[in-house]
Amino acid sequence: MSDLKPADIQEIIRYIRKKTKKGAGYVWDFNDTTFQEFIQGCTGCDINSEKYKENGTSKEKRLRQFLIVEENSRVILLLEELLDYGVRRNFLLKTYIPQINKIIKELKKYEKTIQIKDSTIKNKKEEELLLKEIKEKISRYQYEFAIDRLHTLLKYKYEDIFKSINREIKGKTLDSMAGELNNILRQNEVFKEKTTFSILSATKKIMKDFDDARNNKTYAHANSIMEKNEAEFLCIYMIDYYNFINKIDFTKIKII
Repeated sequence: MSDLKPADIQEIIRYIRKKTKKGAGYVWDFNDTTFQEFIQGCTGCDINSEKYKENGTSKEKRLRQFLIVEENSRVILLLEELLDYGVRRNFLLKTYIPQINKIIKELKKYEKTIQIKDSTIKNKKEEELLLKEIKEKISRYQYEFAIDRLHTLLKYKYEDIFKSINREIKGKTLDSMAGELNNILRQNEVFKEKTTFSILSATKKIMKDFDDARNNKTYAHANSIMEKNEAEFLCIYMIDYYNFINKIDFTKIKII
Protein backbone atom coordinates (compact mmCIF):
# COMPACT_ATOMS: atom_id res chain seq x y z
CA MET A 1 0.00 0.00 0.00
CA SER A 2 1.31 3.43 -0.90
CA ASP A 3 1.89 6.31 1.50
CA LEU A 4 -0.19 8.69 -0.59
CA LYS A 5 -2.65 10.68 1.49
CA PRO A 6 -6.33 10.47 0.44
CA ALA A 7 -6.15 14.22 -0.32
CA ASP A 8 -3.18 13.63 -2.64
CA ILE A 9 -5.07 10.96 -4.56
CA GLN A 10 -8.08 13.25 -4.86
CA GLU A 11 -5.86 16.02 -6.23
CA ILE A 12 -4.21 13.72 -8.78
CA ILE A 13 -7.60 12.54 -10.04
CA ARG A 14 -8.82 16.15 -10.19
CA TYR A 15 -5.79 17.17 -12.26
CA ILE A 16 -6.48 14.36 -14.72
CA ARG A 17 -10.21 15.08 -14.95
CA LYS A 18 -9.57 18.71 -15.85
CA LYS A 19 -8.57 17.88 -19.42
CA THR A 20 -10.30 14.53 -19.89
CA LYS A 21 -12.87 15.40 -22.54
CA LYS A 22 -15.01 12.30 -22.01
CA GLY A 23 -15.55 13.19 -18.36
CA ALA A 24 -15.37 11.26 -15.08
CA GLY A 25 -14.41 7.62 -15.38
CA TYR A 26 -11.97 8.20 -18.23
CA VAL A 27 -8.26 9.11 -18.21
CA TRP A 28 -7.22 11.65 -20.84
CA ASP A 29 -7.15 10.11 -24.33
CA PHE A 30 -6.49 6.52 -23.25
CA ASN A 31 -8.72 3.72 -24.44
CA ASP A 32 -8.77 0.40 -22.58
CA THR A 33 -5.93 -1.07 -24.64
CA THR A 34 -3.58 1.92 -24.55
CA PHE A 35 -4.32 2.46 -20.84
CA GLN A 36 -3.33 -1.13 -20.04
CA GLU A 37 -0.22 -0.91 -22.24
CA PHE A 38 0.86 2.40 -20.73
CA ILE A 39 0.66 1.27 -17.12
CA GLN A 40 2.21 -2.11 -17.79
CA GLY A 41 5.02 -0.49 -19.74
CA CYS A 42 6.05 1.84 -16.92
CA THR A 43 5.25 -0.28 -13.85
CA GLY A 44 5.05 -3.90 -14.98
CA CYS A 45 1.49 -4.11 -13.57
CA ASP A 46 -1.63 -5.27 -15.39
CA ILE A 47 -4.24 -2.62 -14.67
CA ASN A 48 -6.92 -5.09 -15.82
CA SER A 49 -6.17 -7.26 -12.78
CA GLU A 50 -9.08 -7.84 -10.40
CA LYS A 51 -7.28 -6.17 -7.48
CA TYR A 52 -7.66 -2.79 -9.21
CA LYS A 53 -11.40 -3.28 -9.84
CA GLU A 54 -12.50 -3.41 -6.20
CA ASN A 55 -14.22 -0.01 -6.40
CA GLY A 56 -15.19 -0.02 -10.06
CA THR A 57 -13.96 -0.93 -13.52
CA SER A 58 -13.61 2.46 -15.17
CA LYS A 59 -10.11 3.63 -16.04
CA GLU A 60 -10.29 6.42 -13.47
CA LYS A 61 -11.41 4.08 -10.67
CA ARG A 62 -8.75 1.51 -11.52
CA LEU A 63 -6.14 4.25 -11.53
CA ARG A 64 -7.35 5.47 -8.14
CA GLN A 65 -7.16 1.92 -6.76
CA PHE A 66 -3.64 1.53 -8.15
CA LEU A 67 -2.56 4.68 -6.30
CA ILE A 68 -3.99 3.24 -3.09
CA VAL A 69 -2.87 -0.40 -3.10
CA GLU A 70 0.50 -0.39 -4.88
CA GLU A 71 3.88 0.13 -3.21
CA ASN A 72 5.45 3.59 -3.31
CA SER A 73 8.07 2.59 -5.88
CA ARG A 74 5.46 1.62 -8.45
CA VAL A 75 3.25 4.61 -7.72
CA ILE A 76 6.26 6.89 -8.23
CA LEU A 77 7.03 5.25 -11.58
CA LEU A 78 3.45 5.74 -12.72
CA LEU A 79 3.18 9.36 -11.53
CA GLU A 80 6.46 10.26 -13.25
CA GLU A 81 5.26 8.74 -16.52
CA LEU A 82 1.82 10.36 -16.23
CA LEU A 83 3.52 13.69 -15.57
CA ASP A 84 5.70 13.30 -18.65
CA TYR A 85 2.78 12.15 -20.82
CA GLY A 86 0.49 14.90 -19.53
CA VAL A 87 3.06 17.62 -20.23
CA ARG A 88 3.97 16.38 -23.70
CA ARG A 89 0.33 15.93 -24.73
CA ASN A 90 -0.82 19.15 -23.04
CA PHE A 91 -3.19 17.32 -20.70
CA LEU A 92 -1.77 18.93 -17.56
CA LEU A 93 -2.19 22.57 -16.65
CA LYS A 94 1.15 24.20 -15.82
CA THR A 95 -0.09 25.06 -12.34
CA TYR A 96 -0.52 21.34 -11.58
CA ILE A 97 3.02 20.30 -12.48
CA PRO A 98 4.73 21.59 -9.28
CA GLN A 99 2.03 19.94 -7.18
CA ILE A 100 2.57 16.53 -8.77
CA ASN A 101 6.34 16.90 -8.41
CA LYS A 102 5.80 17.71 -4.74
CA ILE A 103 3.71 14.57 -4.26
CA ILE A 104 6.39 12.45 -5.98
CA LYS A 105 9.11 14.03 -3.83
CA GLU A 106 7.19 13.22 -0.65
CA LEU A 107 6.71 9.61 -1.71
CA LYS A 108 10.41 9.20 -2.42
CA LYS A 109 11.16 9.87 1.24
CA TYR A 110 9.72 6.45 2.01
CA GLU A 111 11.78 4.61 -0.60
CA LYS A 112 14.60 2.18 0.11
CA THR A 113 17.47 3.95 -1.63
CA ILE A 114 21.21 3.56 -2.09
CA GLN A 115 23.17 6.60 -0.97
CA ILE A 116 26.44 6.98 -2.86
CA LYS A 117 29.25 9.51 -2.45
CA ASP A 118 30.78 10.98 -5.59
CA SER A 119 34.11 9.38 -4.72
CA THR A 120 32.66 5.88 -4.57
CA ILE A 121 34.04 3.35 -7.05
CA LYS A 122 36.99 3.83 -9.32
CA ASN A 123 34.94 4.54 -12.44
CA LYS A 124 32.20 7.19 -12.01
CA LYS A 125 30.46 6.26 -15.26
CA GLU A 126 30.47 2.60 -14.25
CA GLU A 127 29.00 3.55 -10.87
CA GLU A 128 26.19 5.57 -12.41
CA LEU A 129 25.24 2.76 -14.77
CA LEU A 130 25.19 0.21 -11.95
CA LEU A 131 23.12 2.40 -9.65
CA LYS A 132 20.64 3.27 -12.36
CA GLU A 133 20.14 -0.39 -13.18
CA ILE A 134 19.83 -1.46 -9.52
CA LYS A 135 17.28 1.24 -8.70
CA GLU A 136 15.29 0.45 -11.83
CA LYS A 137 15.17 -3.27 -11.06
CA ILE A 138 14.16 -2.71 -7.43
CA SER A 139 11.49 -0.15 -8.35
CA ARG A 140 10.01 -2.74 -10.72
CA TYR A 141 10.20 -5.48 -8.07
CA GLN A 142 12.75 -7.39 -10.16
CA TYR A 143 14.88 -8.28 -7.14
CA GLU A 144 16.30 -11.43 -8.71
CA PHE A 145 17.92 -9.19 -11.36
CA ALA A 146 19.07 -6.61 -8.80
CA ILE A 147 21.02 -9.22 -6.81
CA ASP A 148 23.61 -9.65 -9.55
CA ARG A 149 24.16 -5.89 -9.89
CA LEU A 150 24.32 -5.40 -6.11
CA HIS A 151 26.95 -8.12 -5.94
CA THR A 152 29.08 -6.24 -8.49
CA LEU A 153 28.54 -2.92 -6.72
CA LEU A 154 29.67 -4.33 -3.38
CA LYS A 155 32.77 -5.83 -4.95
CA TYR A 156 33.70 -2.46 -6.43
CA LYS A 157 33.02 -0.82 -3.07
CA TYR A 158 35.40 -3.16 -1.25
CA GLU A 159 38.11 -2.64 -3.88
CA ASP A 160 37.71 1.12 -3.58
CA ILE A 161 37.92 1.01 0.24
CA PHE A 162 41.09 -1.07 0.29
CA LYS A 163 42.65 1.15 -2.36
CA SER A 164 41.84 4.28 -0.34
CA ILE A 165 43.67 2.91 2.72
CA ASN A 166 46.58 1.43 0.71
CA ARG A 167 45.77 -2.10 1.77
CA GLU A 168 46.20 -5.03 -0.60
CA ILE A 169 43.19 -7.33 -0.74
CA LYS A 170 44.12 -10.84 0.35
CA GLY A 171 40.93 -12.60 -0.71
CA LYS A 172 38.78 -12.06 -3.79
CA THR A 173 35.40 -13.34 -2.59
CA LEU A 174 32.91 -11.03 -0.89
CA ASP A 175 33.05 -12.91 2.40
CA SER A 176 36.87 -12.74 2.56
CA MET A 177 36.85 -9.00 1.75
CA ALA A 178 34.11 -8.41 4.33
CA GLY A 179 36.19 -10.29 6.91
CA GLU A 180 39.31 -8.24 6.15
CA LEU A 181 37.34 -5.03 6.43
CA ASN A 182 35.78 -6.12 9.73
CA ASN A 183 39.24 -6.75 11.20
CA ILE A 184 40.45 -3.30 10.13
CA LEU A 185 37.37 -1.62 11.64
CA ARG A 186 37.81 -3.55 14.88
CA GLN A 187 41.55 -2.79 15.15
CA ASN A 188 40.89 0.91 14.67
CA GLU A 189 37.97 0.88 17.10
CA VAL A 190 35.79 2.59 14.54
CA PHE A 191 32.66 1.44 16.39
CA LYS A 192 32.05 1.22 20.11
CA GLU A 193 29.10 -1.15 20.32
CA LYS A 194 29.57 -4.92 20.46
CA THR A 195 26.28 -5.32 18.65
CA THR A 196 27.68 -3.47 15.62
CA PHE A 197 30.57 -5.90 15.31
CA SER A 198 28.25 -8.85 15.86
CA ILE A 199 26.16 -7.70 12.89
CA LEU A 200 29.28 -7.13 10.78
CA SER A 201 30.56 -10.60 11.69
CA ALA A 202 27.23 -12.10 10.69
CA THR A 203 27.38 -10.16 7.43
CA LYS A 204 30.74 -11.78 6.62
CA LYS A 205 29.07 -15.18 6.85
CA ILE A 206 26.09 -13.98 4.83
CA MET A 207 28.40 -12.78 2.06
CA LYS A 208 29.43 -16.38 1.37
CA ASP A 209 25.79 -17.28 0.79
CA PHE A 210 25.37 -14.08 -1.21
CA ASP A 211 28.11 -15.31 -3.57
CA ASP A 212 26.25 -18.59 -3.92
CA ALA A 213 22.89 -16.87 -4.44
CA ARG A 214 24.33 -14.61 -7.12
CA ASN A 215 25.96 -17.51 -8.99
CA ASN A 216 23.26 -20.16 -8.58
CA LYS A 217 19.93 -18.44 -7.88
CA THR A 218 19.80 -15.45 -10.26
CA TYR A 219 19.83 -14.78 -13.98
CA ALA A 220 23.61 -14.39 -13.87
CA HIS A 221 23.62 -17.97 -15.21
CA ALA A 222 21.06 -20.54 -16.33
CA ASN A 223 19.78 -21.15 -12.79
CA SER A 224 16.64 -21.98 -10.88
CA ILE A 225 15.63 -18.52 -9.63
CA MET A 226 15.24 -17.44 -6.01
CA GLU A 227 11.71 -16.78 -4.75
CA LYS A 228 10.77 -13.11 -5.13
CA ASN A 229 10.11 -12.41 -1.43
CA GLU A 230 13.47 -13.94 -0.47
CA ALA A 231 15.25 -12.02 -3.21
CA GLU A 232 13.64 -8.84 -1.88
CA PHE A 233 14.81 -9.64 1.66
CA LEU A 234 18.38 -10.22 0.43
CA CYS A 235 18.41 -6.98 -1.58
CA ILE A 236 17.13 -4.91 1.35
CA TYR A 237 19.76 -6.40 3.67
CA MET A 238 22.60 -5.73 1.24
CA ILE A 239 21.43 -2.17 0.53
CA ASP A 240 21.34 -1.41 4.25
CA TYR A 241 24.83 -2.86 4.69
CA TYR A 242 26.11 -0.93 1.69
CA ASN A 243 24.67 2.33 2.99
CA PHE A 244 26.23 1.66 6.39
CA ILE A 245 29.81 1.09 5.20
CA ASN A 246 29.47 3.95 2.74
CA LYS A 247 29.12 6.38 5.67
CA ILE A 248 32.44 5.37 7.24
CA ASP A 249 35.21 7.96 6.96
CA PHE A 250 38.12 5.82 5.83
CA THR A 251 40.52 8.80 5.82
CA LYS A 252 40.78 8.29 9.59
CA ILE A 253 41.69 4.61 9.30
CA LYS A 254 45.27 3.63 10.07
CA ILE A 255 46.65 0.29 8.97
CA ILE A 256 48.05 -1.59 11.95
